[in-house]
Amino acid sequence: MLDGNSENCCRKMEKMLFDNLNCNPNQSIEQVLEPRFSLHPIHYLSLKAYIVLFSAYRVQAVNFNSTDLSKDEVSNRFKMARGAAAYSLLAAGATHHLFMSECFIISNTALFFWINAGESILCLARNTSSLHQVGGSRNNCALLESKFALAYECRSHEDLLLVSSQFLKDVSGVVKTLWRYLVEGFSYLELIENPVDFTWLGVSSSHLSYTLDRDETRGKFAEGKGILENYPLYQLAVYCLTYGGFLANICYGSECHLYRKVGDLLDGIL
Repeated sequence: MLDGNSENCCRKMEKMLFDNLNCNPNQSIEQVLEPRFSLHPIHYLSLKAYIVLFSAYRVQAVNFNSTDLSKDEVSNRFKMARGAAAYSLLAAGATHHLFMSECFIISNTALFFWINAGESILCLARNTSSLHQVGGSRNNCALLESKFALAYECRSHEDLLLVSSQFLKDVSGVVKTLWRYLVEGFSYLELIENPVDFTWLGVSSSHLSYTLDRDETRGKFAEGKGILENYPLYQLAVYCLTYGGFLANICYGSECHLYRKVGDLLDGIL
């Protein structure tokens, strides 16, 4: 983006990702996996590209003056906001996959991605009146367990795995509702089947087989889900923010800036 043309940079970077995924939409997953990827979707270079694309699209989305916009400009603004939300979610999901293998090494990084994803999705939900049928309204939205999850004390590695596994299960359900909408018009993202569960790539996900005690985990992310089930954009934002806050509490404590920031963002929704 040194030439100041962020749109051109985004196009080139997405083409690079698309070409290296080596995937034809008409192929079966077996055919896709047979010649291995030149650049795997959860490779660290891919992750760096997601961060650049998320940042660029976010800047493009907020750089519009809300007044005197043509219909095409408004449409482009919302597309950029969708792109920012999708790439931030993909970056968070890829980091989460790595995080579940090395929890205490990468949790410091993972929390930033989940908070960024939550902010981007929340911004998209708040700033587009055309999304009501997809994202709903924040009126009467409440997810009471978010406060519980933020305050939950993680006493062991097992506790962390339990909460993280429940989070992934709950957030995956909401992602299935929204992902096709978020990625429409983005060639590379349209090839990504699920941004938070990479089993479709044939990679192992040990956390998916982790045994969950429903009585222990109920209330951390699942309880009260029905209150927001008609507002998936807000629901997804709350899940991402809550989990980011949960990790921030583990890494830095409840007095840290990031933890308080998440609390303020959630207060604006509830």
